[in-house]
Amino acid sequence: MRSRHALLLFVLLSLAACEKPESGHWLGYIEGEPALIAPPQAGWITSLDVARGTQVKAGDSLFTLDATREIAARDNAVAAITATKEQAQQAESQFSKAQASAAEIEADIMRAQKELARQGARFR
Repeated sequence: MRSRHALLLFVLLSLAACEKPESGHWLGYIEGEPALIAPPQAGWITSLDVARGTQVKAGDSLFTLDATREIAARDNAVAAITATKEQAQQAESQFSKAQASAAEIEADIMRAQKELARQGARFR
């Protein structure tokens, strides 16, 4: 009987020792839809705005790309626009001068025609 009690005590202690401690983890699996996310163009990522596993909505900022190339391209475009505007102003100035010159030439022609008519009437 004593061996029976000892065996029972041993079994109970063994069962108590076999209890798994709470780890806060769950066993199993989850299902999800993978999303392949990529920037619209190649570049260096300068900041990551979300952490792994974070739920995001459409339109949320995920990361920021280095904008050095885009800023340089913008500055080049602004410089080209400025140069083109200057060329347009120069062309308008030249056109105005040409119109003034054409008006002056027409006035000279009219004056010469009148002089010719006056001289022609004098010799008849």
